[in-house]
Amino acid sequence: MKHIVILAFLAFFAGISLAQDTTQQALNAQGWIQQNSGTTNGFGSVKFTSADTGWVASGGGVILRTVDGGQHWVQLPVPDPLGVSCIDAVDGKTAWCSDDGSHGNMFFTNDGGQSWIQQIPNSGGSGIESLAFPTRNTGFGVGGTLGFLIKTTNGGQSWTNYTLGPGYLYTVNFLDSLNGLIAGDGIMYRIINGGPGRIVQKDTTFSIVDLYGCWLASPSREFAVGVEAASNGVAVIVRSTDGGNSWARATLPDKFKLTILQAITFTDSLHGTVVGSNGGILHTTDGGDTWNQQESGVKADLNSVSFVDSLTGTIVGAGGVILRTANGGDSWVQPNSNLDSLSVQMYPDPANQNINISYILPVPQTVTLSILSLSGQQVSLVLNSVFETDGQHTIPITISSFASGTYIYQLQTEKYFSTGQFIIYHS
Repeated sequence: MKHIVILAFLAFFAGISLAQDTTQQALNAQGWIQQNSGTTNGFGSVKFTSADTGWVASGGGVILRTVDGGQHWVQLPVPDPLGVSCIDAVDGKTAWCSDDGSHGNMFFTNDGGQSWIQQIPNSGGSGIESLAFPTRNTGFGVGGTLGFLIKTTNGGQSWTNYTLGPGYLYTVNFLDSLNGLIAGDGIMYRIINGGPGRIVQKDTTFSIVDLYGCWLASPSREFAVGVEAASNGVAVIVRSTDGGNSWARATLPDKFKLTILQAITFTDSLHGTVVGSNGGILHTTDGGDTWNQQESGVKADLNSVSFVDSLTGTIVGAGGVILRTANGGDSWVQPNSNLDSLSVQMYPDPANQNINISYILPVPQTVTLSILSLSGQQVSLVLNSVFETDGQHTIPITISSFASGTYIYQLQTEKYFSTGQFIIYHS
């Protein structure tokens, strides 16, 4: 997370503050909408698998999921107290995330984030900075000061670790299960045939450039973004159209000369978007020949971007910023859309033989209620997608067979999520 620290310092030095919200009516008349996530945690990773379904992760310990294009965000249980550095998903139910520390923990869900299973990524205890799952079974991760690459071919049940060499690796992107691109501190790797035993390129052309985002648009077209480390923050976009044999540096608008570029994505051969510090957004419609500035409407550092087609995209950043467009990002504005949550009561607490969970549903919804141990293992599935009417509900739970200790409840509907702890004590 080295580059996030740099961005935080620059934001403080510049005295950056978020722009004020406007009305929902004015926002809908524009193209870009800022969706207030309900948290001030800085988001570092976003992945949308369709126009409606997306995932967002924060190193501050927040994971959000939406199934309606961001109109509502549900806060999910966080599988690691260290928080989450990155997340990747292949559909609305299946995702992987890694912790925000140096432990290199990996977690997997196949139920939309209601529960997480710890996987052993074999990263040598080093933090995983970036994940890429081009298919349900094949996935990659990078990070570490020694520059490691981990790979799975069975959905994360097992991982193989490869040390690529000195130099911190920040980002990985795969066109498919065979062709990928990795970038980091002054170095870039190109992988074919699923590597890394098939690494065909170790490019040190950018020895003075920290590369934080990369994109493999085709086997011959490669992009990377970052900042010149020795130039007090001069933004860099580089492109190769011959498989990395030669590189060209893009000419950027003057405003971006002191911007740290963080992430890049393409939806087709022509349309691409880059995001960075100080609310910076660049967009191309000619395959990277030219890059034009888009107005984000915010001054927050933008860290990650995900598009599902040339028009529909989402950007996340510092201060809980989530930006959404349905027209390719022609403009950026800010509505007020809060994270939904439920007010839940559990009593008595501590409990001995029975405990009650009480909550109010504003509209009829399907409810799932689970009891978990502190390690995250499900102890009891109390309600499994049970349809309930609006109004107050009280669910009695028999706990006489549970061992004494602290437990976690998780209550989730289509629009709401709530979690908390309670104590069982048997005298």
